[in-house]
Amino acid sequence: MSTNTTLLNYISQNVQMGQTTIPQLIASCQDEDFCRALRSQLNEYEQIGAEANRLLNERGQGPDSVGPIAKMSSYVMTEMKTMQDSSVSHMAKMMVQGNTTGETTLLKHLREHDDADHDVIRLGEKLLYTLRHNSEEMKKFL
Repeated sequence: MSTNTTLLNYISQNVQMGQTTIPQLIASCQDEDFCRALRSQLNEYEQIGAEANRLLNERGQGPDSVGPIAKMSSYVMTEMKTMQDSSVSHMAKMMVQGNTTGETTLLKHLREHDDADHDVIRLGEKLLYTLRHNSEEMKKFL
């Protein structure tokens, strides 16, 4: 698998995890400002995911999906955590933790694949900025 494909698939999978988790939190959301922030973040992930898919398609590839076990594990953990505490501050903390994990891993992938095409690196950097911005936005709700 090429450097470009590997990095694009990681970007796609990172976005897929956000697209799995955020709707769960929106379903538990009681605060309109927090819900609005979550919907905005979901929209950002959808745009980045679409761009990753487009770049993969240009290279004759399709996106690798997050495995069903990882998706199920994320879903169950999110459900358990929100059942224990569905407060806005708790859900914001969950989002900060998820964004931080995504950011750390993305930085590692960007460094490992620094020879990827410019547009692939640019998309990875856009996701990195998005993760950082989203964390800062969520901190307002802690």
